[in-house]
Amino acid sequence: MSHHLLLHLAGPEESSFPDLATAARIARNARAELPVYTIEIVVQGPKVKSLLNDGDSAPIVTSLLEAGFIISACANSLRSTGIERKQLIEGVLIVSAAVAHLAKKQIEGAAYIRL
Repeated sequence: MSHHLLLHLAGPEESSFPDLATAARIARNARAELPVYTIEIVVQGPKVKSLLNDGDSAPIVTSLLEAGFIISACANSLRSTGIERKQLIEGVLIVSAAVAHLAKKQIEGAAYIRL
């Protein structure tokens, strides 16, 4: 049986918390306790700006991807912030709608934590 943990990173642009660095720390802590779980960070709302290939968070995203974490961006959020796929760090997945993706994964048995 495959185990999946969803970490949902969303929030208003003005809010500095939670941020991608926090999500990374939580994901790494979860991996230490749940080594057999697939851990996915689903990024929604203005927080998708943290996934830009020229942004300050690029090294964090790259290290997470290299460590085997999944990072998914909401296509609706990308559209509303004017971000195109080519602007994202290579390896970041795009889901059509974060809410639907999260619901589907939970129905399939994934654990969910909103950050």
